[in-house]
Amino acid sequence: MDKKKKGNSLIDILSFLEEETVEEAEKVDVQSIQSKVLAFIRESGKATKSNLYKWAKEQKIAPAELYKNVKALQNKNLIKVFFDESSGE
Repeated sequence: MDKKKKGNSLIDILSFLEEETVEEAEKVDVQSIQSKVLAFIRESGKATKSNLYKWAKEQKIAPAELYKNVKALQNKNLIKVFFDESSGE
């Protein structure tokens, strides 16, 4: 029984992941995605929804991430979103 108590040390199998927090990595990614989206929109002047989604796909940005970052840019008043009747977007 003594051997069992001495050898029973609790080591978490995922303890090596604790060094880098997920929140820090997400903050960097969100800011870089926002800057990429803002740069694309400023570069083209106006961007339709389909053009923005096509660009995001090329950049390997998930649609949910794109939407979240577009909303964040809207909330910061850096971009405006409106409906264009001529293109239907």
